[in-house]
Amino acid sequence: MIRLIILLLIPLNLIASAGNNSLSVLAMDFDPTTAAQGNAMIASVNDINSIFINPAGLGFLKWQGLKITYSSLWFDMSFNNACIAFPIFYGTVGLNLGYLHAESVDELDKWSRTGKKLDFYDMIASLNYGNEIDFYRGILSFGAGLKFVHEQLGHTSGKAFLVDLGAQYRFNLFNLDLMNRKEPNFGAGLVIKNLGQGIKYDDDVWQFVPTVLGLGIFYRPLRYYRIEIDLESHREASYRLKIGNEFYFTRYFIPRLGYIIEEKASGLSFGAGLFYFFNKYRLSFDYTQRLDPDLGNHHFLGLTLYKTGAMGSGMIDKKILLRKEGVDRRKSYPKGLKIGVINIVNTIIDETLEEYMKLFPTLLNNFLKDSEDKNMTVVDRDRILGIFKSANITPSQYNTQRSLKALSEWIDIDLVLYGYTLVLNGERQLKIELIDVKTLEIVSIDFFPLTYEDELELIEKVIDKLKIRIGQLTEQ
Repeated sequence: MIRLIILLLIPLNLIASAGNNSLSVLAMDFDPTTAAQGNAMIASVNDINSIFINPAGLGFLKWQGLKITYSSLWFDMSFNNACIAFPIFYGTVGLNLGYLHAESVDELDKWSRTGKKLDFYDMIASLNYGNEIDFYRGILSFGAGLKFVHEQLGHTSGKAFLVDLGAQYRFNLFNLDLMNRKEPNFGAGLVIKNLGQGIKYDDDVWQFVPTVLGLGIFYRPLRYYRIEIDLESHREASYRLKIGNEFYFTRYFIPRLGYIIEEKASGLSFGAGLFYFFNKYRLSFDYTQRLDPDLGNHHFLGLTLYKTGAMGSGMIDKKILLRKEGVDRRKSYPKGLKIGVINIVNTIIDETLEEYMKLFPTLLNNFLKDSEDKNMTVVDRDRILGIFKSANITPSQYNTQRSLKALSEWIDIDLVLYGYTLVLNGERQLKIELIDVKTLEIVSIDFFPLTYEDELELIEKVIDKLKIRIGQLTEQ
């Protein structure tokens, strides 16, 4: 009997701590990465964890991701969750499925057990979307999520459809990192959760689900450290002040620390992530422990897999795909063909390489123009980027059908150069593709090892190979 009473009170306890009147699963911490930072990530989240915190963060995610988490809670309760995220032509989509479960208990009548079991659980499924655009001097991202929640409380069950809305804005402010001055290091975020009528139970009774409003700011003065402060408010009088910290000492190990201040209670959380890189994939294992003065410690485990090479040629539905290094001999172009450099995307987690690859397209464009090769005419990259900006095409959409169609309509151009870094057979490589603007066909592919000590040496290698490829394509 005591155990039954405890299980019946658990949802009420969770709800009271979160300011909700129903649906315990909405008050749960879904993920060890965010829980370690006190869930203070409204402004900074930019990966698959955006599904839980702020759907606008999905706009910054350019990789395919899969995440599985397990949380061990009090009174034999557990929470399991799985989610995936994948970029599409315009933005990123995230799907989530979670299950909060308490052990079944014996049903009791007035005098004794009936021999039946009572189940207590919550389930949540959500569809989320986020996208980003250039705005003023920074990047604006917006997102939305549709959630379906089912709650089972013994013989009674309820269902609800709820909506989350979010936005993030990032720009550069007081950047103390001399090596990474171009990456936005400051941002603000807004999220509104649980918009809807509430939850409807079997007896046609509606119960109110309070809307949660969250505001946050983050600051990353150095590449090794980020701090965020969030404030959450409910329709009721409760509030939450959250402080989260993340330390980037090495790419293989990232410790995290968070603290939550509430009207009724406060709590400390801490954890870390271990990372392993192989081929095009990044695997991380995350662990978090949260100290609760009332209900004890909570433990969170998570496993995340990203396919970091997803940004390459897969963004365009090409009719012909060269799978190996070489040139499509069936193609023939007149001498003086017009070529433009679109972008080079870095999919390898390396901050030094990331900074170099941001400069690489501009340097490559300038060196190509100075090469004076009679077989090709180089279209100014600033003109190409101007067309993209006029068409509201963001950097993540440069390698899409929409972007190439815009180029073909506005300027006379034959081929575009697009590249990305990847890990191939255990070695870091730069892959360069030449793409026909009108047919969307890849006409040449080349790989270059990222082992050159001199930064300009790699550009010289690329230009020398491009001259050979252009010569082959313009042979009559």
